[in-house]
Formats: sequence, C-alpha cells, structure tokens
Amino acid sequence: MTDLEASLRQSISQYRAMQEGLFELEGLLQQVRPEAIQSFVERLSSLQSAASRFDEVVFAQLRVCSPDGPSSELLVEREHLMEKVLNQNRLLLEKIGGRISFLSSELSQVRAGRMAVSGYASGAANKGKLVRDAF
Repeated sequence: MTDLEASLRQSISQYRAMQEGLFELEGLLQQVRPEAIQSFVERLSSLQSAASRFDEVVFAQLRVCSPDGPSSELLVEREHLMEKVLNQNRLLLEKIGGRISFLSSELSQVRAGRMAVSGYASGAANKGKLVRDAF
C-alpha cells in the first residue's frame, strides 16, 4: 500500500465518521437537548478539522504522484462520501433553519403576550382609597 492509499483510507475514515456524526446530530436535534447538541457540534467540528488535515496530505501527495488503480478507486469512493456528507449537511442546515425560524416566531409571540399582559393594571394599588378619602 502506498502513502497515497494510506492517506486516502484515513481521509475516507474521517468522512465516514463525519457522516455518522451528522446522523447522530440529527437525532439530537429531535431530542432538543442544548447541552448535548453543543458538545456534539464541538466534536463534529474536530472531526471536520481532522478531515481537512488529511485532505491537505492527500492533495500534497497527488501533486507528487498520479493515482494508480487502487488509489483512483479510493479517490472515487472518497468523492462520493464527500458528496453524501455535503448533502446531509445541507439537509441538516435546512432543518436547523426551520427550527430557528419557528423558535423566533414563538419568542416573538411570547414577547407580544408579555407586553399585552403588562398593559393590564391590577387595581391593587387603589384598594382602600375610597375609605381613606372618606375620613
């Protein structure tokens, strides 16, 4: 196995981990547990950084040598996996965007309700005024 093949296998492994992570993140979004989501997003970010580092190594090796049979097959597999990760990421972004707009709408409704309720006076401050005024 050449250095290029080894690097491609590591890159593929990183993208598979990212794909699994995106599936897991989708499940966490349905549970609505912010602390779990935040820690998972950090983990996913580190996976993305690692994949980026392996990509740099692969690109450097591709500049030096041209891929042979097994390497070219690994390049195709890596490309397909990258497309899957990209599409999955886009779908998640759409879902997250929908949730953000829903939560924004709910927050606006709560704020409007709070302002409406604050307009009502309880009248508790005026209790006993008539009695005091009479004496």
